[in-house]
Amino acid sequence: MKKSILVLMLVMASATTIFAQTKKDSTAKKTAMSATKYSCPMHPKEMSDKPGKCAICKMDMVAVKKKAHKDSTAKKPMMDMKM
Repeated sequence: MKKSILVLMLVMASATTIFAQTKKDSTAKKTAMSATKYSCPMHPKEMSDKPGKCAICKMDMVAVKKKAHKDSTAKKPMMDMKM
């Protein structure tokens, strides 16, 4: 009896680990795919999740490049103080 309970617990732990890793991978792929945004070169406020035409001027939407975030904790150079 104790042996079957131990085997059952081992199977449950293995299954949980496998399913948790599978779900995590698919979530990362969805995030990477949806991260691309498209914008009109003439109307930057016009945004879309997929390529197409601008609703205002009918120009082709272009992929928006992500800007690197500045590290707010980075040390800034000290100013020279004159007395």
